Amino acid sequence: MNLRKKGSKYERIAAEYFKRLNYDLETLNWCCRWGEIDIILSHKGEIVFVEVKFRNHDSFDINEVFTLKKKNSLKRSVFIYLKDNNLFESRWRFDLFYITCNALNNNKLIFRHFRNILL
Repeated sequence: MNLRKKGSKYERIAAEYFKRLNYDLETLNWCCRWGEIDIILSHKGEIVFVEVKFRNHDSFDINEVFTLKKKNSLKRSVFIYLKDNNLFESRWRFDLFYITCNALNNNKLIFRHFRNILL
């Protein structure tokens, strides 16, 4: 499976997770010239931008997920989205949805939802 298909698979899994928590899906894979936002949701009057990451291993390093280049790309993309949709007055946050495989059972996925990540 190529990386794009693999990424889309886990983004759909994440979107379903959020749906079960009563988040409203606004869009998947929103793109602009600065980059891509994996998932954009709304929940209780707040816009939620989500980066989805999948790793086969369970070691978590925030610096691996959010390099300086990735942070800058995400910040620019978020502000372009807010500008294009006239949402600068809205409350918003940035979350990370991290998916790993269970060490004992590769078919079992483990979800970690990190809210309000500072970029």
